Amino acid sequence: MEKSPILVPAMLAFVVASSGCASIVSESIYPVMIDSFPPGKNFVVKNEDGEKVITGKTPQTIPLEAGDGFFDGATYKVEFAAGNTLTIDSSIDPWYFGNAIFGVGGLIGFVIVDPATGAMWELPESVSAIIYEETPRRTVPERATPKKQQAPTKRPSSTKRRSR
Repeated sequence: MEKSPILVPAMLAFVVASSGCASIVSESIYPVMIDSFPPGKNFVVKNEDGEKVITGKTPQTIPLEAGDGFFDGATYKVEFAAGNTLTIDSSIDPWYFGNAIFGVGGLIGFVIVDPATGAMWELPESVSAIIYEETPRRTVPERATPKKQQAPTKRPSSTKRRSR
C-alpha cells in the first residue's frame, strides 16, 4: 500500500486543530510553594466552595489546578493556625493568546480546549505570609513600695570651742 503524500500533513493539521496553544505549551496543574516567616507553620488550602484541598507545613510545594470549570479560574484560600489567610488567584496564561496564530485550530483552542482543560489559567509560583502570633502578655509583679527613709538626724553641734 502506498502512503498518500497528504496523510502526514493532514494528521499534523488535525493535531494542531484539536488542541489549544496553552494546552500544548503550558499546564493546568501548577506547583505552588506555600511559605511563611517564621517557617514550620501548618496550613490548610481550601477551594472557592470552602472544601479542604490539601494540608501541609511551610515551606512546602503543593500541586493546584489552575482552572475551576469552563472559562473559570481557580481561587484558593490558605489558612494558617494563627488566623492568617492568603488568597491564591489564577490569572490568564499568556500562552492562551497564542491560539490566534493557529487560525481555525486556534479558534477551537481559544473557545473549547484551553477553557475546558484549565490550561488558559496559570497560578503563581509561590505565596508567603508573615505570621504574627499573639505573644502572651507577661504580668509584671508589683514592686514592694520602698519604706520612706527618715532623714538622718543631725548631731547637735557644740557651739563651744574647746580651748587647749
